[in-house]
Amino acid sequence: MGWERWLFDGIIIFFLITMGAAILEAFDRSRRSERYGWHVFIFFAAIAWIIVFYGSFIEPKIIVAREYDIDLRKNNKPGQALQIAVLSDFHLGPYNDRLLVEHVVSRLHKIDPDMVFILGDNVSYHNGSVYDFGPLVNIKPTYGVYGVTGNHDYLGDDVEEVVSALEAYGVRFLRNTSASIRSNGRTVQVAGVDDYWYGDMNITSALEGTWENNLVLFLAHNPDVVKYVPEDLYFDLMISGHTHGGQIRLPWIGSVVQPPFDLSREYSQGFGEYGGRKMFVSSGLGEVGPRARLFNPPEISILNITY
Repeated sequence: MGWERWLFDGIIIFFLITMGAAILEAFDRSRRSERYGWHVFIFFAAIAWIIVFYGSFIEPKIIVAREYDIDLRKNNKPGQALQIAVLSDFHLGPYNDRLLVEHVVSRLHKIDPDMVFILGDNVSYHNGSVYDFGPLVNIKPTYGVYGVTGNHDYLGDDVEEVVSALEAYGVRFLRNTSASIRSNGRTVQVAGVDDYWYGDMNITSALEGTWENNLVLFLAHNPDVVKYVPEDLYFDLMISGHTHGGQIRLPWIGSVVQPPFDLSREYSQGFGEYGGRKMFVSSGLGEVGPRARLFNPPEISILNITY
């Protein structure tokens, strides 16, 4: 589906060129006319040109590390701390490549999290991009790197090639299963499911071995999964990506468009609850469709969990 890139890029370039030419023409006319309207047009047209250029070529390259403090204690006693770096939706391919992975790995070295989660949509459409994840071998968090598949991993040539390549770089995939670690004398269980849209998702297989006395973190690429978790299965926090935070967000409004999922717009980014279950949705690192991000830069989500 490389045509999407050329279509959206063509629209963006056409807008920038034609609007730029219109601004120059209006500026020339304003010097030869006393009509105030030319100045108003130049002002608003310039603002539009700057926003489109910034959102298309500048902000998508600004990687932020945003911290979220999440209290998962089951009582009021002093808790243990666990820091997790969440990386989602790299979408390596049309707009991003190995350079994005290198920048992320460099930031992780400075943050030094206890654990790293990679939440799917690692490539956009073609598997060749997955080999740009090589720099991941340089991160060695105390409790490991865990991943799940996303819908775009299935839209490529072969999802198993994506999984195998990332596993070779140190990512342990959780596809309807869970893993346990010991942190600060407590057991932490990390469960994960295969992709909701195209994979063989089995929530029961992922969560059936979890226990309320442990800290249970549930990884699912698509936030919609929270709607289908049986009531008798337990987790403390579900962590997802997929939405890109809507890619384009406006102050006081949030996501301009409804992300491609069933939950309402309020679940497109950050920490929240659905049906009494706590969940976190990362804005992710890449783009799909148009290359644009606006007021929503690529994000390494740092979860400072108290449990």
